[in-house]
Amino acid sequence: MKLSVRLITYNHAPFIAQAIEGVLMQQTNFDFEIVIGEDGSNDGTREIVQQYQAKYPDKIRLLLNDRKNVIYIDGKPTGRWNFMNTLRQCRGQYIALLDGDDYWTSPHKLQKQVDLLDQNPDCAFCFHDVETLLDDGTRTPGYELIHVRKPWYELRGIFSGEFYPPTCSVVYRNGLFKDFPDWFTKVPFADFPLHVLNGERGKIGFLNESLGVYRLHPGGIWSQGQRKTEWSEEVWRVRQKADVEFIALMDVYLNRRYHDCMAYRIADGSFDLVRYYRQKQDWPNMRKFLLLGFRARPRIYLSTASFLFRSFAVAFCPVGYKFFRKIKDLGGKRSD
Repeated sequence: MKLSVRLITYNHAPFIAQAIEGVLMQQTNFDFEIVIGEDGSNDGTREIVQQYQAKYPDKIRLLLNDRKNVIYIDGKPTGRWNFMNTLRQCRGQYIALLDGDDYWTSPHKLQKQVDLLDQNPDCAFCFHDVETLLDDGTRTPGYELIHVRKPWYELRGIFSGEFYPPTCSVVYRNGLFKDFPDWFTKVPFADFPLHVLNGERGKIGFLNESLGVYRLHPGGIWSQGQRKTEWSEEVWRVRQKADVEFIALMDVYLNRRYHDCMAYRIADGSFDLVRYYRQKQDWPNMRKFLLLGFRARPRIYLSTASFLFRSFAVAFCPVGYKFFRKIKDLGGKRSD
């Protein structure tokens, strides 16, 4: 089998047919299978994928999951087990990623990406540009997280902010890693870690043309708000915390090979969280991210040193700091 399309879905009844049709329309000179992981939806998604499987039994393999297999991360149910199980069932030399709420727009998408991988054996995975479909029906060209557009990248580029591949655009070589590491079921997202596991084993190719659509819709904290200016305080906190903790984990996992570009991301993100948790008077989390940011930052500038001094005082001795401030304020009033 040349290629497997890994399609995972949960409560995507309004979208799943479009996702499947975008795969079925692919024109290729090779055989491919569609492996659908349905995660126990309660909105009719399961019935829709069953109808498609009955219509295309030679093309579609359907994995019907039970909610008892759900993996909880930070106390919340996730699709992580479905993500991993469906990938493990893929038999193709290459694996194309697709979620049930996204879809492909070009019938030549798979052929173009397979050709690129066949012609470049040192390429671990490739991706392409996509349009973004907002909930109000607006389609915006160009994926906003691809900041530097060039034919080839290294893994470093993901951490330095050059690019981030839309999941629905990725095709990678199957078998680049043996199995998922233990930490894979503990981080709050799955696509970023998968790109790291594959990207550390070769270069990354990019097709600078839109071949699919990434859909943004209300459906969980990760889908709320396309841009940072649209995030609520809670969405910002969850995203920021997840990003900082994951980058710190990857810094260790990758033996600090990219520490030069990771350090600033860890430190700056951590110090933003320090300010947030100081305002909330959440001293344990403030101490946690203060230490994480302090250890990561390669150089301490004067402005940062002042910030760190005050933060350490607040985080590790909040009562003493408040007393000091009170005495200082009283002294200021007397001098007036």
